Amino acid sequence: MPRLDWRSCVPDFDCARATVPMDYRDPAGRTVEPAVIRHPATDPAHRIGSLFFNPGDPAWPYAGSRALADTLARGRLLTVHGYGHTALGNPSACAWDRERRYLVSGELPPPGTVCEPDHQAF
Repeated sequence: MPRLDWRSCVPDFDCARATVPMDYRDPAGRTVEPAVIRHPATDPAHRIGSLFFNPGDPAWPYAGSRALADTLARGRLLTVHGYGHTALGNPSACAWDRERRYLVSGELPPPGTVCEPDHQAF
């Protein structure tokens, strides 16, 4: 897990950049810095926890994300129909709303939730 320098970015949320390998088969090679966001637990004794992964990464394809969600007791896969790394290049108000609900109140999206990007790529 990369070391994160959390800073307040929007009301009630912290943001950071994570320096991670472009290819985990070559951890000393080129790196990328995806943006990450969190909502700190208001009651740390009842913290839900977090999961740090990028399902759009070629090293962890969508099928792997579906399989991971199926193995977690309360797992859900929130799908954004987009292109490339959808969380970075395809903002979606639908996805943002579902993420916010989970981070703030622990509300999981319904199984099979699919969001569309706010704008079409081409």
